[in-house]
Order: sequence, then C-alpha cells, then structure tokens
Amino acid sequence: MRFYTHIITILISYIPYVTYADESKAGGLVPCSGPDCNFSQLVQLAQNIINFFVVVVPFVAAVLFAYGGFLYITAAGESSKVSKAHAIFKNTVFGLVFTLAAWLVIYTILAGLDVLPDFWLLSR
Repeated sequence: MRFYTHIITILISYIPYVTYADESKAGGLVPCSGPDCNFSQLVQLAQNIINFFVVVVPFVAAVLFAYGGFLYITAAGESSKVSKAHAIFKNTVFGLVFTLAAWLVIYTILAGLDVLPDFWLLSR
C-alpha cells in the first residue's frame, strides 16, 4: 500500500508540468473560454487531452514495468508473485497499445474529415 502512495504522490506532483498549467508557456488545457468556443476548439481540447495521456502513460508504464520486474526478481519461486508480475507486464503492454491505438484512431478520423490538419502527436 505504501508503494502505491509514493507512486500517486509522484504522479500528482508532475501533473502541472505535463498539463502545461503555466499559461505563460501554453494556452492551457481548454483553448477557449465562455461563449466564443466552436467546433475547432473542441477538437483542440480533444488533442490536448490525448497529448496529456500520450505523455503520461509511458512514465506510468515505466514505473509499472519496474515494479513488475522487482516482483519477478524477488519472487524466489513463489508462483503467486510470478503470476502477479506477468499480469502487470501484460496489462502494462495492453495499456500502452490501447493509448497509442486511441491516438491513431482519432488522428485517422480527423485527417479524413480534414478538421485539424496539424493534429500530430505532441504538437504545440
């Protein structure tokens, strides 16, 4: 339980950096305010959210791979720890593939609709 508390604390401390919370560096997560929002700004919001996940997920995956590797190395023949480590590895790979596939689907749809031609991974 203590391990998860440390991981959550680390992730929460990096959220302002990853979400570009400093408005002097970027426009923020929501590109508009009030009644002046339109469809292109909704698409920009979707791009900002996807970019957030594409940035955060590899860091979380690296931590989970390290934790799974630690469990695997320290298993000492315990089949429950080995199976738990295998499940962590499998779910982490699934999460990475799911995140990148979601980005690819959104990119393909938006490119087909020609809604946002500069929609690209981590574009700013």
